Amino acid sequence: VTPGGVGTLEEFFEMLTSKQPCRHNKPIVLYNVENYFKELNDMVVASVNKKFIRKGCLELYEVIDNLDELFAYLEAPQKERTVKDLKEG
Repeated sequence: VTPGGVGTLEEFFEMLTSKQPCRHNKPIVLYNVENYFKELNDMVVASVNKKFIRKGCLELYEVIDNLDELFAYLEAPQKERTVKDLKEG
């Protein structure tokens, strides 16, 4: 996910929402150009801390600001998850 507007954010959350119940195992990365996604990630972390979102959700995506690291993450094998893993996390 690269910086963008409301549609971009909607697509991120749609993909995150479908990854949560294991409908796909594709990598999700927020490309944090100039710290663009800091506040969004902070909001998700705050929601976890307030127990609105399960902690395991933080393992479903990465926030990366280095392009080489981003491509390495995209090319790496993804951890297989089950719905049970997320519920326990």
